[in-house]
Amino acid sequence: MPAAVAREQGFYAAFGERNQDVGSISAPVFDHTGRLACAVGLGFPTQRIGPGDVARLASVVARAGQEASYALGYERQGDWPKMP
Repeated sequence: MPAAVAREQGFYAAFGERNQDVGSISAPVFDHTGRLACAVGLGFPTQRIGPGDVARLASVVARAGQEASYALGYERQGDWPKMP
């Protein structure tokens, strides 16, 4: 389940799930109540970015989701999000 994976690792990476030539890395953004408010993400052509690039890019996307969550009043709970 992508939502559970995103919550656990702080991001979710997808390659060709909806369109064979498109990939994305996204991170959840939580509001002050801890509920999902939205997501931030990076979309790209799979000809330029592949699974080997996830570690490098996911930390940037996960951090953006974390910062946006804090801006909405989210208070860190436990170890979430784990940064890659």
